Amino acid sequence: QDCYVSSGETGTVADIRPGSVEAADDALTTTWESLPDAPPLNRPIGSLVPGSYGSGVCTDLEVVGTDIALSISVSGGSALPVALDPYDPESAYGPVIEFRTLPDGSVVESYDVDIANSLVSEDGTTELTRSVTVTRPSGVQVSVRSSVALDRTQSAPLVLPDPLPFDVLDAVAQAPIVQWP
Repeated sequence: QDCYVSSGETGTVADIRPGSVEAADDALTTTWESLPDAPPLNRPIGSLVPGSYGSGVCTDLEVVGTDIALSISVSGGSALPVALDPYDPESAYGPVIEFRTLPDGSVVESYDVDIANSLVSEDGTTELTRSVTVTRPSGVQVSVRSSVALDRTQSAPLVLPDPLPFDVLDAVAQAPIVQWP
């Protein structure tokens, strides 16, 4: 599988310890199994592989029987994010990112890309996306994104497909992965 890890770390695949990957896989699996009504996935959620660069790991999954995709990445070396000023021109375009701080000092960023802010690929497909990223004070960052393609061939009334809900993404992003690699 080919997946992508976006992080600020400068490590390499050689820095990834097998025990760290196994611990992260176990944390994701335990969290997923504890969710009420967790949908079935095309393979285990704890199936992380090294990303395309750096010392992060990731996995791309599909919800069985749907067009919903789920992408997860785990990396280290990330600084705690700071919310942008809503009046800063840089935050005028794109989705509104909501920030909150957990009791342990971790920062949670979440956003929902609606039809107005969605991207259209070269083949004309529009993707609706929900994302939750948790950055821990230790620098560990867990990003969870769910997306679904919008069928533009459907005639009115248009019913927008829905990615996985925020509570599911939030729970997975908060899986107890506290050290990396």
